[in-house]
Amino acid sequence: MTAKQSLALRIGLDCVLIAICATLFSKNVISLMYHEVVGLVLLLLFVVHVIFNRKWVSRVFSGKLKTGRSKVTLVVNALLILSWLCVMVTGVLVSKKLFPFQISSLNPLHFFSAALALVMTGIHFGLHWNYFWGWMGKRIRLPKVVAVILCVVILAFGGYRVVTSSFGRWVVAPFTAHEEHGERGERQTAGTEVEGQREGATTDQASDREGGNAAAQGQRGSHGQQPFSLANLLYTIATWFSILFLFAAITHGVESLFLKKGKV
Repeated sequence: MTAKQSLALRIGLDCVLIAICATLFSKNVISLMYHEVVGLVLLLLFVVHVIFNRKWVSRVFSGKLKTGRSKVTLVVNALLILSWLCVMVTGVLVSKKLFPFQISSLNPLHFFSAALALVMTGIHFGLHWNYFWGWMGKRIRLPKVVAVILCVVILAFGGYRVVTSSFGRWVVAPFTAHEEHGERGERQTAGTEVEGQREGATTDQASDREGGNAAAQGQRGSHGQQPFSLANLLYTIATWFSILFLFAAITHGVESLFLKKGKV
């Protein structure tokens, strides 16, 4: 295999990894089974990715850190690997379809590591901004004005989705899990007290309530499981890509600023 073919293969694998990650951003956008099965496929592709880039990885982790940039790259890559491994390991442990574990207490860690993995992936791309866009620029040619407008739109959408999507809740999930558990306990206690007060109700009233509850549950059941929607899938993919692009652009901007000051 020539060097050019090897480069094309590595970049192609990177694109596949990114595309898969984008579809996994929401566990139900396709189906929970897809989320779990393809998550395992992602683990295998991640291992292949590391093998293909083993020479570069060995150089980064060789300990020969002569510049500030190499030290930052080492930290970013270490966090990138650890966060994705954490996503995949906790994904297996909280599985509801493929494995019998279902350790729901690890859900906050799964969400947090997924958010961290997205951030680290964005920073990773930001550190290789010129390399990646140089390769893309040779294959996708756009007028400069169009490219700038497109970048601004993606950045704006990424910032909007950081605030409005589940991403923000994932970031703070490990720190709010205890509070949410306490609130659920209080709601359950309150619900028990209310049920105790209702014990004196007549049989007819109880039957009416049960009938009303059954009807309500039937309505929720008909709307709780939403059918697959291509529009929702595309929106989820756009969200993941835009957030990644946002952190990549911020990283590139910060690096460029330090380069101008000669601190990198």
